[in-house]
Amino acid sequence: MNPYFIVCTSRTGSTYLCHLLESTGVMGKPREYINRKDEFLADWNCTDADYLDEVARRTATPNGVFGVKGNLDAAVTCLEHYGRDTQVIWLYRDDTIMQAISIVKAQQTGRWHSFKPETDVQPEYDRIAIQKQIDIISNAEWDIDEWLPAESLLVVYENLCLDARREVSRICEFLGVEFTGTLPETRLDIMRDDTSNEWAKRYKEGK
Repeated sequence: MNPYFIVCTSRTGSTYLCHLLESTGVMGKPREYINRKDEFLADWNCTDADYLDEVARRTATPNGVFGVKGNLDAAVTCLEHYGRDTQVIWLYRDDTIMQAISIVKAQQTGRWHSFKPETDVQPEYDRIAIQKQIDIISNAEWDIDEWLPAESLLVVYENLCLDARREVSRICEFLGVEFTGTLPETRLDIMRDDTSNEWAKRYKEGK
């Protein structure tokens, strides 16, 4: 088996990236198998002790490749079980302010993904909440950076938005997986809007 782990914080495009990787047909079916273990345990009807082996068995593509995504705690669990040969990809976002704003808006509206229907809740600017999320992101990324294995691949959210195929190709090359097919004609449906831009402007102005 050839496992890999995508370590990330919230609102970095990980759902979109996992969709693209699965669509290659050679990169497994990466999901939050550890952070959302209870959901998969119920569906798969397996024991807790056998769960991570079941992840590998059920989600690997015929070439033996399978992936998991999640936070740092999940990454540690993954590497402890599958071994230090597990390849690590760090997906992060350069614009921490916009990332924090995206989190705050999702918390207020309950809409975490673009494929979910819009709600009637109108988000309200909250500088304290945005600053709190910036601090949480910064602390989490510091911990990831301290833990990250030397031979890891960095993938930037903004680059994924600009050229998804290039980033998928980089990941395949990093894992030693040949991919010559095509990706689905989908783009990341960025949830940034005029409200997000206005909030960012107000935050940078210290309001």
